[in-house]
Amino acid sequence: MDICDRQELDQILASEGGPHVSVYLPVPDQASQVEDDATRISGLVRESRSKLTEHWMGEAEADDFLKPFVQLCKDPEFLTSRSYGTAVFLSGDLFR
Repeated sequence: MDICDRQELDQILASEGGPHVSVYLPVPDQASQVEDDATRISGLVRESRSKLTEHWMGEAEADDFLKPFVQLCKDPEFLTSRSYGTAVFLSGDLFR
């Protein structure tokens, strides 16, 4: 997993328009938390979809917008290799 450097953080901050979605996960405290993280991410995807469809876009567009998050919660390497807290950022032109 990569750590964001200053240039990437500046890119995130410079992203204009919207919507923007951010997800933050704590440091996993044990291996069994992998399933908990998958469930937690899935719940955050549902919550984000609800807010997007309420304020920004239709359901199909929200589903397309959130595809990177959906794929992330199915990625075993992401779920099992986390040893740090994690922040994920998504906008129209950025997924980091």
